[in-house]
Amino acid sequence: MKKIHLVGGVSSDPIDYESFTLLERYTRDTLSDKATIRATFLDQIVFTIEPGTFRAFDTKNNVEMSDSDVIYIRGPQMRLRSAYAYYMSRFAAWHKIDCVNDYSLYYPGTKFAQAIYFLELGIPFLKTVYAVDKQLLAEYAEHTSGFPAVLKTNVGSHGDSNYVVRDMQDIQARLSSETGTDFLLQEFCQNDRDYRLLIVGDDMLLFERRGDITSHINNTSKGGQATKLPLHTLPDDIIQKARSISDRLNLMISGVDIMPRYDSDEYIFLEVNTQPQLRKGALLEEKKQLLRQLFDKIGD
Repeated sequence: MKKIHLVGGVSSDPIDYESFTLLERYTRDTLSDKATIRATFLDQIVFTIEPGTFRAFDTKNNVEMSDSDVIYIRGPQMRLRSAYAYYMSRFAAWHKIDCVNDYSLYYPGTKFAQAIYFLELGIPFLKTVYAVDKQLLAEYAEHTSGFPAVLKTNVGSHGDSNYVVRDMQDIQARLSSETGTDFLLQEFCQNDRDYRLLIVGDDMLLFERRGDITSHINNTSKGGQATKLPLHTLPDDIIQKARSISDRLNLMISGVDIMPRYDSDEYIFLEVNTQPQLRKGALLEEKKQLLRQLFDKIGD
């Protein structure tokens, strides 16, 4: 028999819960002679993604969802949950699981969504764990990511809400102090710098950012120092990968953040900033020149 995984909205929402309960009953009545049906909510799933691997663990049924033949996403407020439904849809696509309905066109631009693109394009990135329910994220932190780890906002920028956590107490303290923040958990990468590759049309500007030695954050908005570097500072394949992710997201202007793993030749992609700082921050004259060159070439 086929294995159908029915996925609803958010279990804590009364509208989602009531509707999904009725849908589960209807689906079982309709398809129970043709399929084995499991039902869960988006906030009962823990997603883990790293190079070559994309997992979705259904904590309600205690099963890996990669074993499904069909993933069926449905709920009365799914447009409000479209970012979560996007993750579920891309998971299904990665595992070649039929998906009803597919939310892949609802790209949310979050850090976790970008990690999915890194996976699909074969771009090196850090192991990342995400759950809609932050207490569930904390509960699974130790055996999915280990410590130390980085707890960071899924949607923020400029280094905000970005913390090294060293144990469960650290995680709980951060979650309690920022109850409205959409967090994810990421592998900690020891480093002493990172690079921002600013892509503007056909042109690129590379600069190195070095933060305070007491912090893992190198953003210039957090006090990091920026130094312009020649493009050949980075290997050609890393430059090409940065261009490929920017092109895949159809961005004419982007800032790709790349980190060298400390004391190694490995480079890690952190994120793609779709609204990189142009009006403030470092190297303002160079940024202005790139903008002038871009608008000289387009719009004719």
